[in-house]
Parts: sequence; structure tokens; C-alpha cells
Amino acid sequence: MILNEHTDEVFFDTEIHEYSFVLLEDKEVCEIGYQSQPAISSGLYLIEIIDSTTGTTIYDGSHNFSSSETSFVTPTSTINSPFSAPVVSMIDLQSGVTYTLRRTILLDNANGQFINLIGRVARKGEMSFPYTEGTMTITSANFYQVNPSGGGSLLNYAVPYIDLIFTE
Repeated sequence: MILNEHTDEVFFDTEIHEYSFVLLEDKEVCEIGYQSQPAISSGLYLIEIIDSTTGTTIYDGSHNFSSSETSFVTPTSTINSPFSAPVVSMIDLQSGVTYTLRRTILLDNANGQFINLIGRVARKGEMSFPYTEGTMTITSANFYQVNPSGGGSLLNYAVPYIDLIFTE
């Protein structure tokens, strides 16, 4: 998206950054990319992929990311793993299903500083969803707090820069 006249910005001091998307063909996620804030570069971000139709969590994992650039992690799972040791786990996504890709870091895990909750986003003046890039159509984006009393949500203002890499 950033290549298509969207700017690469860093803001939105909310615990949750997410976007919903639909794939035009079945895909398998092999890596997830994100960039941490420098003050919390050792902090863990919870990354989730949720089937928005059923509410089923397809993937959830806590990961560290580089604070100097987008870094990538390989999804892991403890399902079917001896001694609950994490093993590489590709994430199968089906075409035509709406998924939500969510990143969460709680204020308590961000040194209690709202500035540490900000993240990279792609933005272009007035956003007009949906956006299609290759085989993915982004249908909406949202920024909000885990505890609703911490502030309202900001819908469709930008797209969080949470990257999915698919196998070829």
C-alpha cells in the first residue's frame, strides 16, 4: 500500500491495531512482519489472525520485533508438539473468508506510556475502503483500547503495517 501513494507514518497510541481482509485465492502464511517501538523493543506483541465470520482464532502468538525496521517471525504452534515445544506452523487461509489481523500490546507492557503504543501505518488523506493489493483485499481497519473506557475506536483512518508473507 505504501507504494501506491500512501504515506508511511507512525502513530495511533492504542493497544490494538487491526485490519480485516479477504483473499482472492487460498494462501498459506509463512511469516508475519511488524516493527516495534524503540522503548519497548524487548516487549512482546500479541499477533492474532481471526476468522471474522466464526470468531475463531486461527493463529495467536507473542513475538519480539526489531525497532529499527520491519522484522519477520515464523508462526509457531504448540499443537501436536511433544512437551508443548513450539514448532513451525504454517497458517492456511481460505479465499472468500473475512479474516482480522490484530496486533496487541497492553499499556502495562509498554512501560505505561501511550507513546509506546504507536505503530506504523499506511495512510492516504481520506481512506476509502476496500483496498486491493495482489490477492488481498483490505476491507476495514480499526484502532482501539482493550478496555473501552480507555478511549473510543478509530475506524478506517489508516491501515496498520502488519505484514503477511505467503508461501509461493
